[in-house]
Amino acid sequence: MDLDFTVSEVLDDLMIAQLNKADGISERSFAQLMQSAARVRSFGASHAPRTGEAKRDPAATPD
Repeated sequence: MDLDFTVSEVLDDLMIAQLNKADGISERSFAQLMQSAARVRSFGASHAPRTGEAKRDPAATPD
């Protein structure tokens, strides 16, 4: 069962729209935020270490 909303589902959700309105957030700025977050999330997922692969510490000195 997928619990994540797509960007389109979030932008079309009436409850989220009401919350944004109450918080003074415009539809356009919220859409930009969601699109940006989706890009960051997909970038992170495509650049995550593979299973069993250790993360490299950038501060560590080379062997």
